[in-house]
Amino acid sequence: MSVRPTTDRPGFLRRNLWVLITATVLVAACVGAGLQQMERSRGLDAQSREIAGLERRLATARAAEDEAAEINTYEALGVTKSRLVTDRAVIDDVLATAFTWHDGQSYEAARANLVDSFGLDEKDPFLTEFMPPATRTVVDGTSQYYIDAVGLVFSLGKNVNVDPMRVTGRDYEYAVVADIDVSSSHVRPGSDGTTPTETRRMLLRITVDDEGEVTALTSAPPSERTQSSR
Repeated sequence: MSVRPTTDRPGFLRRNLWVLITATVLVAACVGAGLQQMERSRGLDAQSREIAGLERRLATARAAEDEAAEINTYEALGVTKSRLVTDRAVIDDVLATAFTWHDGQSYEAARANLVDSFGLDEKDPFLTEFMPPATRTVVDGTSQYYIDAVGLVFSLGKNVNVDPMRVTGRDYEYAVVADIDVSSSHVRPGSDGTTPTETRRMLLRITVDDEGEVTALTSAPPSERTQSSR
């Protein structure tokens, strides 16, 4: 009498062939998907680096084009960049002097400084019409500057744009747009500690010669008013 083996390996393989094939295919698919994902990630990283490089080159090219266009404009006007740098320093100084004062005495000092330091004449339209001598008033029987009576405070704001307009001989004429912050020392700060401030946008035309003298200065009244606190 013979005893049959408990495991018929050929029969087992035949019966489970499709299961083994399916498992093998799934493993291969998972491995393949993992490899594809890794390859895709490397491809995306490479693309990102390439895009970043292109953006940098594009920004550089645009900056070069803008600079070239600016240079062409300056050349058409007869403007030199070195002169623009020196004149801008003069203009910034003029603006800071004219629009930074906190009482009548500092206002008068600013006017005198414009005459002494920048060559303006007392009869210049800017000093006679826009920035005339400080007036006085009587408060409680005491004469004082009107500026002090109302506590007027001026300071030059952060936004200042200077653009060359024309060149006449050694004189460069500029259009200037500047924000001036106006407040009052008599106004009490708010609960947050800031003082209410009104910003006025001024338009000026300033002409500077090659020695840094201001040969002409005119101004238009404020065109905008913006309430703010600081």
